[in-house]
Amino acid sequence: MSKIIWDLRKLQKHLEKKSPGPLYFVYGDDSYMVDETVRLLKRKTLSDGSDDFSYDQFHYPETSPSQVKD
Repeated sequence: MSKIIWDLRKLQKHLEKKSPGPLYFVYGDDSYMVDETVRLLKRKTLSDGSDDFSYDQFHYPETSPSQVKD
């Protein structure tokens, strides 16, 4: 798997042209920007009401890698 590092604007431009990928790892020191990125991804990938079945969010360090894998 390739590693791509984008800021929010680059991600917005990418999602305007291409389909979203199956997995995104969002991190950063600015919680506002992290939250905005998550909102963008949810808006572009989930249909109304599907987030109960198609969306999981994990927070480090509360979640172990084995919990994410499961």
